[in-house]
Amino acid sequence: MAQLASIVSNRDLELKSVFEWWLTDPHTAYWSAEGLVRVAGVASYSQLVSFALDASHKTEDRAKAIKELALDSGQHFIRGLPSDPGHWQLEQLPLAELKQWAVAGFPKGPGFAPPVRHPKLDAPESAVDFVANRLDAKLAKYRRERQDIANPSDWLTPASAADLASVQALWQLPAI
Repeated sequence: MAQLASIVSNRDLELKSVFEWWLTDPHTAYWSAEGLVRVAGVASYSQLVSFALDASHKTEDRAKAIKELALDSGQHFIRGLPSDPGHWQLEQLPLAELKQWAVAGFPKGPGFAPPVRHPKLDAPESAVDFVANRLDAKLAKYRRERQDIANPSDWLTPASAADLASVQALWQLPAI
């Protein structure tokens, strides 16, 4: 199911009824939410909101539907929640925001900005910058596959003074 949900697109609209049917099965509902939003887009929003608001479904299935809705619409009501909706707790579900969004007619959100990138990753100056540049290039594929766009991480960025101080309290760092 996960593989199928990840490879379908809006060109596969004939699969909409299949994903709708799978959404009714507790064993396939989690991944059906992703597949449904990928094939039907905005046309799936009402059904997925109803699904997410229905307390008879498992929390992780409801969370997955909410996450897929937010990602597809560019809405920020999932910011700060764990990347994996399977780890969301019932009290974390942004149900009030979801209801407001539905009442407003499912407006597009502002989308998600990419993670902050230090300029020296693209224009290295020092030996450490060049090493970080090479590491960044190697991490690019990994990031594309695993980055949570709703909660992007700054994977290669200079540490803050407070972070460096806490590390230096534990270990001796080289001057560079």
